[in-house]
Amino acid sequence: MKILLKDFRQIYRRYYLETSDVRGEIVKIKRVTISFYERGQWEEPVTLNIKHPNSKDEGVSRDSEFANILINKRVGDIITDAPCPKFKIIDILSSNEIDDVEEICDNLEDIKNRSDEDLIKLGESLAEIIQNAISIPNNTDKLCKVIVVAYINKEEIENAITLVSELTKHGLNLSHILEKLTAVKETQGEISISNITDVKVLNHLGGLHIDLGAYEKSKAILERSLSLDSRNNVTLTRLGKLCRKACWYADGEYYYKRAIDLNNRRSGHPYNGLGALHRDQGDLFKAVEYFKEALDIDYTDPFAHKGIGATYMDLKMYDEGLEHFQFAGYSELDFKRLYNQLRASGNIDGASKCFEYILDLASKNSNEDENNSKKTS
Repeated sequence: MKILLKDFRQIYRRYYLETSDVRGEIVKIKRVTISFYERGQWEEPVTLNIKHPNSKDEGVSRDSEFANILINKRVGDIITDAPCPKFKIIDILSSNEIDDVEEICDNLEDIKNRSDEDLIKLGESLAEIIQNAISIPNNTDKLCKVIVVAYINKEEIENAITLVSELTKHGLNLSHILEKLTAVKETQGEISISNITDVKVLNHLGGLHIDLGAYEKSKAILERSLSLDSRNNVTLTRLGKLCRKACWYADGEYYYKRAIDLNNRRSGHPYNGLGALHRDQGDLFKAVEYFKEALDIDYTDPFAHKGIGATYMDLKMYDEGLEHFQFAGYSELDFKRLYNQLRASGNIDGASKCFEYILDLASKNSNEDENNSKKTS
């Protein structure tokens, strides 16, 4: 910032009215982004928090002259009557908007019931709110995903990409969402779903929308695919996955079983899907049966091993679960992550078994390295 240090100190001392919570009263403020005019040019903007000058908060400076000037200004206003260098209003943000975002992030299930229009309006202001916020509220990434679904429902992929790109600049880890949105844009282009006749393309788009959480849109795409080829195993399995993710369990079971009827046990994917579906519903023994069916078809299937391993862990059959995780290709690092997860969730017994397994694995790897060293020497 090119503002003279003495001028900035004067502005801070006289006109920066700090926020506070006195006697339990939350006093609303305005967060104002302004640009100083000095030496014939506008300088880099700076953000100030302005408390309403009529506040009865005794802990606030009584010098409210600057706040009086700013409190009713609009974006774009150039302030010539300020008792310091000229200002231009770049942005005005009420603190209650930030409070709203934090409240929304804490109540995501409720926010999902809002209309797409309301969510898009929130998305339009979210980047500015996050940019000016001192800290990013928890679950903002999940809120962004909900807003992205609203954009998708309204066929506004470009706007969704713009929002996610902007939020990524402010420190949110949304690269996975941006990657999927970009893939949707590149795959679909400007073509309407109703005009796409390639089943592979439709199945790919359907899968991308499942990953983005746009379940209704994915359903429409995959049903379009099924109308073109009613016996396509990939389409049926993907519809099963969609229904499982969306908790439409009865429909999910229907699609998975229909895929099984048609594929003559050539693929374990529908069995894995049914295993995951029953595990999600807490029917763990039924889930084990389906994962075993998948392993009967292909015992090297890592998805089946992961699924049955996780289910055995749920059943507190830790030795069996850990063994299947090893068959799934878990490395020593993967088992350490699993140990941390079990410990963090309070599953002390499972964490202890996992720790013992890590020690055994480390010992075996050490012995193998020693034997290999002897062979080469």
